[in-house]
Amino acid sequence: MPFIPVENTVQIELVYLQENQIIENVLHYIGQTPANSATLTNLALDAFSAWTNTFRTKQDNTCVLTKIIATDISAKDLVQVVYVPEENNAGIQVGTPLPLNNALCITLRTARRGRGYRGRIYMPGVVEESADGSYWDTNLLNAIPGMYADWDFLSDEGDPWAQGVAHRYEDGQPLTLGTCENVLSWDPNPVVASQRRRLPGRGT
Repeated sequence: MPFIPVENTVQIELVYLQENQIIENVLHYIGQTPANSATLTNLALDAFSAWTNTFRTKQDNTCVLTKIIATDISAKDLVQVVYVPEENNAGIQVGTPLPLNNALCITLRTARRGRGYRGRIYMPGVVEESADGSYWDTNLLNAIPGMYADWDFLSDEGDPWAQGVAHRYEDGQPLTLGTCENVLSWDPNPVVASQRRRLPGRGT
């Protein structure tokens, strides 16, 4: 797969460990100027703060955020920063964890139509008590849109980087230069989603 640069865009990876399985969520943020190592560090720290205020409150205490990787994807082989939290990096729910293939699917919507302009987050670590059969509990669903306020912008010492959806392919063909469209809202899917590759031994 070819590398497709996205100008002034930073990729934020939330890397979890649960049942000895590595699980990731990948987000993108757009800035007005190119990033440097200090920018990436600040964005990673602010991402940890956003996670603490949002996902962590709904995740089981067996789901541990092991690191946050911030990468400048404006060009190939640019700077990358890895932030490793030393404490307060596990979910706070105490319940029965769902199988790892069960996830809450959140659709990231932009102003543009088409699948390539929508993003998705498959949030891991949700407890059984937050599900009712094949559907999520309404309390969990109602909390998700409000979480967008924490993730809408990440701060680089007051300089805002806006959450976006990275668009790298058009009609199945790779673009020479990708784009990043601003995210306007988060929309949770009420049906429990499946990510089979997250089961132990299935993925990385």
